[in-house]
Amino acid sequence: MPHILINKLTRLVAPFLLVFFLVVFFSHQLHAQTADQYIKQGDKSYADADYYTAFYYFNKAKDIDSSATEAIYKMAEASRNINDYKNALTLYERVLKTDKYKSYPLAEFWMGMMSKYLGNYTKAGECFRRFVDRYSFQDYYKKKAYQEQQSAAWIRDHDSIDRAINVERMGNEINTQFSEFAASELHDSFYQFSSIREVPSSIKQNNKEFLSRIYTMKLDNNEWKENKELFAWLDTYNEHIANGTFSEDGKRFYFNVCQNKNSSDLRCDIYVSRLDGNSWQLPIKLNDDINPSDATNTQPYEAENKILYFVSDRKGGEGKLDIWYSELSASGNYSAPYNLGKTINSADNEISPFFDTKTDKLYFSSDWFYGYGGYDVFFATRKKNEMVFDEPENIGMPINSSCNDIYFNFNPEKHEGYLASNRKGSMFLKGESCCNDIYKFKYNNTIITKDSSLIVSSTNTPPDTAILATTNIITPSDTMAQQTAILLQKLKSMLPVTVYFHNDIPNPRSTADTTMLNYKSTYDAYALMKKDYVDEFRKSTKTAASDSAIIQLFDQNIDEGYRKLLLFTTYLKQQLLANKNVTITLEGYCSPLAFNEYNIHLANRRITSLKNYFYDFDNGFFRNYLATGKLIYKNAPFGEEKANPNISDNRLDTPNSVYHPRAALERKVAIIAIE
Repeated sequence: MPHILINKLTRLVAPFLLVFFLVVFFSHQLHAQTADQYIKQGDKSYADADYYTAFYYFNKAKDIDSSATEAIYKMAEASRNINDYKNALTLYERVLKTDKYKSYPLAEFWMGMMSKYLGNYTKAGECFRRFVDRYSFQDYYKKKAYQEQQSAAWIRDHDSIDRAINVERMGNEINTQFSEFAASELHDSFYQFSSIREVPSSIKQNNKEFLSRIYTMKLDNNEWKENKELFAWLDTYNEHIANGTFSEDGKRFYFNVCQNKNSSDLRCDIYVSRLDGNSWQLPIKLNDDINPSDATNTQPYEAENKILYFVSDRKGGEGKLDIWYSELSASGNYSAPYNLGKTINSADNEISPFFDTKTDKLYFSSDWFYGYGGYDVFFATRKKNEMVFDEPENIGMPINSSCNDIYFNFNPEKHEGYLASNRKGSMFLKGESCCNDIYKFKYNNTIITKDSSLIVSSTNTPPDTAILATTNIITPSDTMAQQTAILLQKLKSMLPVTVYFHNDIPNPRSTADTTMLNYKSTYDAYALMKKDYVDEFRKSTKTAASDSAIIQLFDQNIDEGYRKLLLFTTYLKQQLLANKNVTITLEGYCSPLAFNEYNIHLANRRITSLKNYFYDFDNGFFRNYLATGKLIYKNAPFGEEKANPNISDNRLDTPNSVYHPRAALERKVAIIAIE
């Protein structure tokens, strides 16, 4: 879905892609300039949402001063806005390495987002975890990072692909190197979609090179061929037109007419054309209640011949772009719109609604809920005879990917449908993920209409009250007792949950039994020591072949332990929210490097650091449960008596007594039981 059609979503598509190449035509006019001058020119282009030109200027500034962190950060920002995820990630990493949260604290946040879009969920989760710990402001980015941190843990439990759904990119007769989106059929014989393309000179306006247009096709001998006669009035518009959809009875065709606000953003209004006999009449603009002049109003979809869903950033919403609806009367009038509320709309964006009348499910895309990419497709079931919906559910892979998956719709009779995506495999002009293509999917009868598959967090609530469940664990028909029993079974199935510590951490050379440190902070420091472990362990083995053992230690034990802890903690919250008393048993272990009495104190400190983690989690969610005795700990500290006897206890042989994987695996705390 292009940002020019819905405003503000500039990272999805770059509509005027050739701007990047046109720069060469005026570059001869640029005399020798300073890096600051280039940055100012880039800032001006960036403010106008002309990200390709902005990148060009910021890159010129970087060429003059290769160490200019400001130029590199702004190159990353421009790359992100044109969906060049790989380049953006590399640039953000360069910034973080030199800036270290001083001037550009959001660099690691965007590293996490770019890693997620590239499908590296482990790295994304690590970035968000570090960002949450280090970022000092309590704002949108902190809240979003926490949501994404939990989402990364959620993905670990929902990483399967439904092989019964087949998703294929449509052919080049429809998809181009630019962007195609918003495809739908009418009575299996007509097909329409939107595309951003270079327009014929006869309808160019104000020297624009590209406009979004609606293209119509007709099925002829099982092939889609252009059918300009369907909407004879299309070429009368000199503005952007897109986002076409047919009403359920096929008698109304809705679409957008949009005007430029800047190089990438537009303000859109909703129009409708009505079928009269065999002809589609001249469109009319819907009333001012639907189309207020101070907001963009886009992506209309009429369901049940009486409800018009659409997307708007108007005042009174829950977040950025929200889904609204208007009731269509028998006389053809549209009521003042209603917001679908916090169950559907979040602090971020909800877009491209589609309603299936047979199952009472609303499908839409969101970039807030737990998901695999930037925008994932979700569905929410409407309560009978009410405009009230259950919690949204992720439709899963392969409909969703690590990129943006939007404009989902399907034909329940044919068991096939369409979506737009910039996933890998899409055709692009510049930047692998720059542009959307239209994909067609086919499924068996049980896929799209099934009951709950993936339950995600509630829409606009803070992360500390998010509800998390897993595939095939909880269904809406389960009673509360059944749900809590299933959650308890899930918690027990995860045991033991084991987390690891660097040598003599926390509070080295101490005989205290307690610590003020939170396990998260000890893990943060530990996770950054991978290279140190590789270098030190190699001193013992004298070969680089041992590096893989250290990499495995961090990936499969140290990092995986923290991810498992995060997921366990989320499930634990749900048990307590269900008014259940919970007792968990913690065991602390040490390597045999110190005397047993010292190690018992160290094991106690490690257990305390994990308790501190629970105490601080979600801004103190567990504190009241601890105070009232609804959450109880049992301690079982051990010194060296359970340590592997084959581990070196030679303090002078640190490559083996400290950095050897066998030694590292002994320094741990495990949650071994839950009641």
